[in-house]
Amino acid sequence: MIGGKKYSMDLESANSILQNVLKENNKEPNTIPFNKLVQTNKVNTAYAKICRITSIVLLVAICVAPLFFGDRTFSVHKTGAFEGIIVADHQLYEDHFVMYLKGNNINYHDIYARKNDGTFIFPSEIDEEAGIVTFPYSGGGMIIFVPDAGGRIMQAVLSEQESR
Repeated sequence: MIGGKKYSMDLESANSILQNVLKENNKEPNTIPFNKLVQTNKVNTAYAKICRITSIVLLVAICVAPLFFGDRTFSVHKTGAFEGIIVADHQLYEDHFVMYLKGNNINYHDIYARKNDGTFIFPSEIDEEAGIVTFPYSGGGMIIFVPDAGGRIMQAVLSEQESR
């Protein structure tokens, strides 16, 4: 558009100008009918517009989609502060290992250990009131599993260090 007015030209004049430009630049003359060139350009322009509109619609749909799938009933329930299981102290003797545990809801009946070779070891003595758990010990390392009533498990690793 020039000066707010749409410029238009008849197909004969446009074809004549195209042929003159090609001739002046020492190019081969156009053999495709000019009306076919114009029609192809209109189809390509329409295809580009459709793709652009489709892309914009898909982008908006992707941005808005989480609003339809979110849980709108989100709430936080405070169940009290979690007080974890703590190994307050421990002692290693020649034939047994003693752990002193502190914490709420410790499930003393499901405490066990696994040696490095995969062997299970169960406590030889448990004093729930004092929080004392005693395992038989014959050397080597082991992982001790201490569950609570909520299903969480504390793991304590006993590893053997060489003295220097």
